[in-house]
Amino acid sequence: GLLLEGKEHGRQAARLAFRVLQGEDPDRIAVEESHSRSILDYEGLRRFQIPEDRWPKDALVINRPISFWSLHKNVLIPSIAVIIVLLGLSSMLLGTVIRLRHAKKTIQKSEERYRILFNSFPLGITVSDQDGKIVETNAMAATILSVPKEEHEARKVDGGEWRIIRPDGTPMPVGEYASTRALQEKRLVENIEMGIVKPDAGITWLSVTAAPLNLENFGVVVTYLDVTARREAEEELRKRESLFRTLVNTIPDLIWLKDTDGVYLSCNKRFERFFGASEAEILGKTDYDFVDKELADLFRENDRKAIAVGGPSSNEEQITFADDGHKAFLDTIKMPMFGADGKLIGVLGIGRDITDRKQAEEALRESQQFNKQIIQSAKEGIIVYGPDLRYQAWNPFMEQMTGIPASEVLGKYPLEVFPFLREMGVIERLEKVLAGEIVNSIEFSFCLQHTGKSGWNRDNSASFYNEKGEIVGVIGIVSDITESKHLEQEQKKLQTQLIQAQKMEAIGTLAGGIAHDFNNILGAILGYAEMAADDCPADSKVAYNITQVVKAGNRARELVKQILAFSRQAETDLIPLKPAVIITEALKLLRSSLPTTITITQEIDQDAGVVLADPIQIHQIVMNLCTNAFHAMEKDGGILEVSLKKKELTGKDILNEPHLQPGNYLQLSISDTGVGIAPEVLERIFDPYFTTKEVGKGTGMGLSIAHGIVKNYGGSITCDSRPGEGTVFHIILPAVDSSSLQASEKTEVIPGGNEHILLIDDEELLVEMSKRMLERLGYRVTAQTDSIKALAAFQNQPHEFDLVITDQTMPGMTGSKLAQRMLQVRSDLPIILCTGYSTLMSEEKAHSLGIKGFAMKPLTKKDIATLIRKVLDELA
Repeated sequence: GLLLEGKEHGRQAARLAFRVLQGEDPDRIAVEESHSRSILDYEGLRRFQIPEDRWPKDALVINRPISFWSLHKNVLIPSIAVIIVLLGLSSMLLGTVIRLRHAKKTIQKSEERYRILFNSFPLGITVSDQDGKIVETNAMAATILSVPKEEHEARKVDGGEWRIIRPDGTPMPVGEYASTRALQEKRLVENIEMGIVKPDAGITWLSVTAAPLNLENFGVVVTYLDVTARREAEEELRKRESLFRTLVNTIPDLIWLKDTDGVYLSCNKRFERFFGASEAEILGKTDYDFVDKELADLFRENDRKAIAVGGPSSNEEQITFADDGHKAFLDTIKMPMFGADGKLIGVLGIGRDITDRKQAEEALRESQQFNKQIIQSAKEGIIVYGPDLRYQAWNPFMEQMTGIPASEVLGKYPLEVFPFLREMGVIERLEKVLAGEIVNSIEFSFCLQHTGKSGWNRDNSASFYNEKGEIVGVIGIVSDITESKHLEQEQKKLQTQLIQAQKMEAIGTLAGGIAHDFNNILGAILGYAEMAADDCPADSKVAYNITQVVKAGNRARELVKQILAFSRQAETDLIPLKPAVIITEALKLLRSSLPTTITITQEIDQDAGVVLADPIQIHQIVMNLCTNAFHAMEKDGGILEVSLKKKELTGKDILNEPHLQPGNYLQLSISDTGVGIAPEVLERIFDPYFTTKEVGKGTGMGLSIAHGIVKNYGGSITCDSRPGEGTVFHIILPAVDSSSLQASEKTEVIPGGNEHILLIDDEELLVEMSKRMLERLGYRVTAQTDSIKALAAFQNQPHEFDLVITDQTMPGMTGSKLAQRMLQVRSDLPIILCTGYSTLMSEEKAHSLGIKGFAMKPLTKKDIATLIRKVLDELA
C-alpha cells in the first residue's frame, strides 16, 4: 500500500517488490523512509492488513471513509463555513487526483525498471501461480531451458512437457522437481541438480532452487543456474584421474607416496603385492605396520635423505614380496613432492626390480676367465685400461700391429707411450667412457718412429664392469684399417668435390626460388622506409635511422643480385666506387663479431682512389679474407692488419701477372699473425672446394670466389705465408678516373606526374605501399591484387588508364600474359612489367611482346619514378 514518487523512490519500490517475489514475508519488511510525503490508499492498507500505527506520520490517506457522526456534526456550523469547507475539500480533492496520476506514472516507471532488472538477471527465473502455471519468465530462463519465452505461459513448472533427467541420466519424476517440492512442501528447496533434454537431444545441466511466494495468486519462484560447463570439467577430471590411475597401475615398477611422517597416501597394484594388502588397507599406515623394524628404519632413513637433499635420491633395497614370498632387488628412487603452494607433501617412491640384472652380473663374473682367453687369441687389437686409465692388458695382436711388446706398455699411462694421443682427444674420450658414457668409434693415423710402424686404426671403447656392476675400467678394440683407409680417402676426395659442386648448384636453384618472394618483402620495406623518411624532418634522429634502414635494404637488394649472379641468373653491374668506404664499414662490422683476443689495426687511405667494381663483392672479399684471418688466430689471438693505398705498377712489377698493364692501382692488404699456411697447401688455396678447415667452418669456395671476382675486375690477388709466421693477402685493383664517381654521385630530382596508373600485384602489402608511393608522386592509382579482375576492369574502360604497372609472377594469369591481353584491346597502352625473379621473362623478351618498360624488384622510389616518366614521355 506504500506509494513513492521520484527516481530513487522507484528504485526503493523495485527492491521491495523483488524481496516480496523472493518469498520474504511483507509483515517483516520494514517501511523505508522517504524524503517526500507518502500517499496511501486506504483500501490497499486494509487489504494488506497494515495497522495504522505503522503508517508514516505525514502520509496522505485517500479513499478513507468518513464516519456518520463526522458527516453530520457540521450541521451546527453556519452555512457559510460549510461552503468554505466544501470549497476547501474540492480543492484538496483536485490536488489528490493530480498526485494520484503522478503516483501512477511513478509506479509504471518503477515497474518498468523492475522488468528490466528481472530480464537482465544472470540467473534464469520463472514465477508461477498457486497451480504451478508459469506466469512470468525472464530472458535467461528462456535461453537456459531452450523454450521461447512466449511458450512458457502454456506450461507449468511441474508439467510433463519438460524432459528432465537425474544426474545419473535416469528420468526424474515430477515429484522430485524443485518446483513441485516447493509448491507441495511450502518451503525453500535449494540446489537440486537436474538435466534438461533440449529439442536437439543435447543436455543442459542445471542447479535449480525453488521457493514459495507468500503473495496472493502466486505459487513459487524458481531460479536456474547453468552448470553444464562445471559438470563437463568434473567429468574430464574424473577421466583424467581414471587414466592416471590406470597408467600408474600398469607400470611394472612399485610406486608409492607417503606424507612427511611416513604415512602412506597412495600406492599402485604392484606395491600392493609387496605388502600383501590392498591399497585401502595400506593407506593411513606406515612401514612399521608391514615389515620388520630394521627394514622399516632403512626405508624411513632413505625417505629423510630424499627430503634433505631436496631432489631424487637413489638406493638399492632387497625386499621380500608378501604375496608369494619371493625375494627381489629394487633400485629405488625417492624424491620430495611439493604441492601447488610450494609446501612439502611427502616423498614419492619408485622401485624397479633389478634382480635379473644382478643375476646377469654374477654370470658376467663367471665368464671373465673365458673372456681373457678370447682377448689373447683375438685377431683384433684389444686393450684394457684400469680405473686410472693405465694399461692393464695388451694382447698379442696389438704387439704385432705396433711392434711394441706388452711388457713395455703395461702399467703405463697412454701418453707415456703415445704422446700424439693428446692432440686427438683420446684421453678425454677414455674419461667419458670411464664415467659410463657411450662414445662413438674414432679413426686416427699413427706413425711410431721408434718402431717404424705407421698406418690407420679404428678404436671402439666401452666401459668395463666388475661383479657389482661398477665401472672399473675401459676395454678398447683397435682395428687396422690402413689399407681400406687409403682407398676411402681417394673415394672421399672425389665424392667431396662432387657434393660441393652439387651444393653450389643447389644454392643457385634455391637463390632463384626465394628471390621473387624476398624481393617483394624487400620492396615493401624500402618503399615504406623511403616514405617514412620523406615525412620526417631532414635533420632528425628518426630520419637518420630510417636512412640507415634504406641503406641496409639497398645492400640486401644488391646481395640478392650477387646471389643470382653467382647462380648465373643475373648479371653484375660494375660501378665507380671508393673501396675505402666499404672496407671501413666492413671492419666496423667485424669488430663486433671478433673476440677481444684479436686486435684490428687499419691504415686506410680514404683518398686512395676509385675502382670499377660491385660494392657487395668488395664487401664480400674483405669479409672472406678477414674471416680466414680470424680462424688462423682463433686459438691464441693476434693482430689483424688491413691497409689500402695507392700503388703504381711498372712493367717490372707485373712480370708474373701478364694480364695486368702498367699504370695506377689500389692495393688492399690483409694480414694476420696466425698459424700460417704450409707450402703444399699454399699452392691450392685458390682451388674450388679446397679447404683445410673442419666441417662447418668452410666450404672451400671463399678464396676461389674472391680470386674470380678480382680477376674479373682486371686485378690480381696473391698470398704470402709461412707456418708459424702468419699470412698476408695482397689485392691489386686498377684505378679509374674519379670524375666518373662524381657523376654517379650527382643528386637527381625524383620526377612525378598526374596520369592515371593501373597497378597490379598479388602481394597486398606491396600493392598498398606502391599505391601510396605513386600517389605521393602525384599520380592517380587504381590498385588490383587479382590479375583476372584487373583485366576485366581494364576491358570495361580501356582508355581510362594512361599506364599499367604489373607484376610478372601472379596466380591465375602472369603479368606477360595479362599485358598481351591488354595490348589486344589497346595496342598503344604503355605497360611496365616488374619481377622479383623469373627464368621465363627477360627485358628483351618483354620488349618483343610490346611491353615498354621492364624492371627487377625491389624498386626504390627513384627507380620506379624515373622509369614511369621515361615510358610515358617516350609515348608522348
